[in-house]
Amino acid sequence: MRNKEQKKRISPVKMVLLILLRIVLLVLVLAVGLVGVLTIGEYRPDDVETIISSGGVDEAQADLPAGGDQIRVVTWNIGYGALGDNADFFMDGGKGVMTADLDRVNENMDAIISGLQEFDPDIVLLQEVDLNSK
Repeated sequence: MRNKEQKKRISPVKMVLLILLRIVLLVLVLAVGLVGVLTIGEYRPDDVETIISSGGVDEAQADLPAGGDQIRVVTWNIGYGALGDNADFFMDGGKGVMTADLDRVNENMDAIISGLQEFDPDIVLLQEVDLNSK
């Protein structure tokens, strides 16, 4: 009988590993469940959304595009004005951190401004905008 009892016992190391495995599986199941719930409950806007303005009715109506009108939206990651064609940035596979000197940043910013003026957008969304960065 002792041999059977010894075979049924699990060593302390195996017990700890089994407990850790169960914890990891539980966390994984919870994470997948959370992603599933968030995906199912994700907001999906209609093709046409009603705009509600906090301003006066006459004022708000004058600024709204009519049905069928088009608006031009520009979204642009300007890279702090420092990620031009000569950049050697480590996050993009290069080796450097400081990618441009002040003259190059000013040159890049002038080109960004010219590009935005050329696009003539109704809405501008810029990424990586900063003041006094290095």
